[in-house]
Amino acid sequence: MANVKSLAEAEKDLLAAKTAYEEAERKASWARSAETDALNGLNAAQKAFDAVLAEVRKSMPGASDWRATAGRSVA
Repeated sequence: MANVKSLAEAEKDLLAAKTAYEEAERKASWARSAETDALNGLNAAQKAFDAVLAEVRKSMPGASDWRATAGRSVA
């Protein structure tokens, strides 16, 4: 029976574990929010890049390969 904790020790461990979980939960929530913000920024940058590229394509002579692919995805 030497390994049995006292009620006070068990309660202390329980509260420490609860606190650790709550902190991890807050960090995970913050990380999800930061991920969403970063993805939104990436999508906005991609749209801006696509818009600039579309203008470059439109400015090319009609017979150029770039003009011929305007409006189509080029992989």
